[in-house]
Amino acid sequence: MELRVLPPVQHPVQHQETWPEARRALRAASELGGFFALDTDPATPGAWEPVGALDPATLHRRIRDGRDLLAGLAAVPPSGIEERVVASVVMQGLAARLIGPPLGAAVLAGVGLELSPDQVLWQPEAPGPVPMLVLDAGCWPLAVPGEAIDALRTRVLERLVRPLVDVVRSVARLAPALVWGNVASAVAGLAHTVAAERRAHAAAAHQLARGLLDEPPLAGLGRFERDRAFRRRTCCLYYRVPGAEVCGDCPLRDRGRDAYRRRTG
Repeated sequence: MELRVLPPVQHPVQHQETWPEARRALRAASELGGFFALDTDPATPGAWEPVGALDPATLHRRIRDGRDLLAGLAAVPPSGIEERVVASVVMQGLAARLIGPPLGAAVLAGVGLELSPDQVLWQPEAPGPVPMLVLDAGCWPLAVPGEAIDALRTRVLERLVRPLVDVVRSVARLAPALVWGNVASAVAGLAHTVAAERRAHAAAAHQLARGLLDEPPLAGLGRFERDRAFRRRTCCLYYRVPGAEVCGDCPLRDRGRDAYRRRTG
């Protein structure tokens, strides 16, 4: 893909005053690790595309690359890896990348982010946790935990993640509960990362995650147990990669694989 450098960005009037604060919050979140990193420098080189422009063709390329990677790790030909399994894995990784930065900003900096699908960019061809860049964002101080939950649900899950879910389901035979279960798993995993990296913020991170899991579109798709271990209700299908084990939050740890297959078809 062609390498290009983005020109300087003219920020919309409504974000001029809050953009510097949004950048500070994102820098704080990025210290938590790769899934929380959202670059804010428009001069960063790369072949960037808006996440709002994700289409089936682009996703197919991402799935193809993921399939080749998993096949190499499993030492099997690509035909030995089911496309829908790769689609599920790819989707969960992308969801985590979209949720991580605003979740980290909410917990560490106490701000909500106003992110637009046209202003958040990614590099579809990059391996691993894909690089992401934001050209402009607004922010506001979060007064109470419930406000953070609502901000992430409406401005991140609905605005950024739901379109990803729709595209994934248009190219792969995946049930809605499975795909949204991937999102629930991503939310829980991000909360665990915050807790591990910033112990003082562990309670806030898990409170935020629990709040998201209590409401649609994630309601009923997973639960935190007493020791804060998360258990999801649906399986991401990763165990179907040759040689792979079930994930730590997989329902197959509670029931046999055959029983799960009969229940889910």
